[in-house]
Amino acid sequence: DILRKRGASFDIPNKEFILITIHPETVNSNLNKIYIETISEVLNILCKKYHLIITLSNADTMGSLYRESSRELKIKNTNSITLIENFGKYNYFAAMKYSKILIGNTSSAILESASFCKYAINIGNRQSGRLRSENIIDVPFNKEEIINTVNEIIKKGPFTGVNKYYKPNTAQNIIKILKENEL
Repeated sequence: DILRKRGASFDIPNKEFILITIHPETVNSNLNKIYIETISEVLNILCKKYHLIITLSNADTMGSLYRESSRELKIKNTNSITLIENFGKYNYFAAMKYSKILIGNTSSAILESASFCKYAINIGNRQSGRLRSENIIDVPFNKEEIINTVNEIIKKGPFTGVNKYYKPNTAQNIIKILKENEL
């Protein structure tokens, strides 16, 4: 199990899961309390059918409210939810690789999920303005739309398109440019 290598142990059951990463909205931040309620309702429904791995919210304004909501959800659904304080890059990518889909509003889903052949449901406006690959499905903070979108994309299986953020030989090209310009 890749999530247990390198000395890490996250007590994740050996079953299919959805990876959840939701941070406070920075646009329309006054609506975060409503968004938390919506997400809590959605996750409460999804954990009846899927195991959920929730990475806890960052330190943005109101992040503590999202974290507390996740902890309450875990208490109510002990065997269906795993909370992760911090995976670290390697384990987060491993979780992304082995997840069914991603749900949230994190830049990682926008930037990297296509490289792992995953669909990602991007909720709300936090990532507005970013280039998106075709694996990103944008939905508002609306319970029915999120649930319907989850059901639709899980039926699709792996994403087979390209990641618009991927460029081959990036490191080599940067080194070449630096050397050419004596930087």
